[in-house]
Amino acid sequence: MLWKEMRDAVKDAESTVRLADGLAEDMAKLLKGRLRNCYVGDLCELKRELKGFNMATGQWKKLGD
Repeated sequence: MLWKEMRDAVKDAESTVRLADGLAEDMAKLLKGRLRNCYVGDLCELKRELKGFNMATGQWKKLGD
């Protein structure tokens, strides 16, 4: 793979991640009030991830904290 191809692939990946982050925001809005319809395993994983979020400050805990 040439350097230009690698650089283009990285730029494409960064763009995809930005789009996914925007979709995550939209999905969170859609999920409100509908979580009772979700698979229990997915809810457990979601709750585990949300443990890293402090509602009082609106900040995520730093990795390793």
